[in-house]
Amino acid sequence: MKIATGLLVTLEYELAVAGSGELIESSATTGPLAYLHGAGRMLPALERRIEGLVVGDQREGVIAAAEAYGDASALPITEFPRGHFPADAPPQIGQRFEAKDARGRDVAFVVRAVTGERVQVQFLHPLADKDLAYKVKVLKVVDPKVPPPPPLA
Repeated sequence: MKIATGLLVTLEYELAVAGSGELIESSATTGPLAYLHGAGRMLPALERRIEGLVVGDQREGVIAAAEAYGDASALPITEFPRGHFPADAPPQIGQRFEAKDARGRDVAFVVRAVTGERVQVQFLHPLADKDLAYKVKVLKVVDPKVPPPPPLA
C-alpha cells in the first residue's frame, strides 16, 4: 500500500540541519514515528516528499528553508510594553532574547523597533531560515479504517 492521505504510517527517520548536520530529531532516540498522513501533524514538505512510498522504501533529501519553517523575515511582529524587558538593559534593535512562553516552553525573538514605552519583537522559530536534511525508511502503511485479519488458529 502506498503512503496517501488518511493512512497510518510508521517511519524510521532522521531530521538534521542541512550543511551542519546538527541533529534535530531521530527515531534512533525516540523510536519509530507513527502518524496519520495528511492530518497536519507532520511537516507538510516532508509529507509531500514521502507520499507514494511503500513499506521498505527509503528516501533522503533536503527541504529548503522556505518550505520547512520559513523565512524569519516573514514571521509576524508583536508589540510589548517596555516594562517586559530588563530595566537595566534597554532593548536595542536587532537584539535577540530568549524567554519562556505561558506554557513554559523556550521561545526566541528579536527586537525590531523601540518607540517610547513600546517594543516591537518578532518571534523566531528556531529552524526558520534553515534548510533541513531528512532520511526516512517506511516501516508500515495501514488503513486505520480496515480491521486487521483475525489471528490464525
